Amino acid sequence: MNSHIQTDTKSATPVTIKAAPSLSELLQAHQKITGLISTASSKGVADNLREAAEELLYDITQARAATWEEFGRKVQILVDQTTEASHEGWLTAVQEGVYWDLEQLNGEAAKA
Repeated sequence: MNSHIQTDTKSATPVTIKAAPSLSELLQAHQKITGLISTASSKGVADNLREAAEELLYDITQARAATWEEFGRKVQILVDQTTEASHEGWLTAVQEGVYWDLEQLNGEAAKA
């Protein structure tokens, strides 16, 4: 029995999946962006940079620390960005990010 199978070239296209940036990469990007804010040529540019830096902070809360040193850098930046005016969503994101890092790092330390 001969059968003819047609292939759709669109579905055969390879898909590239990008890995999420590491915590170190996110911390470095945040540092670079905040450094550019003071040198911004206009208020609009500075505001855009502040917004980008703020968005990165949420990514930083979700990224897992691979080492205790990286965890320390993460906690420092998150605490530095927390003020009395911080809203509950931010505080929850920081708390959960730190909690899951501690769980992971303590688990790795116990296995060693």
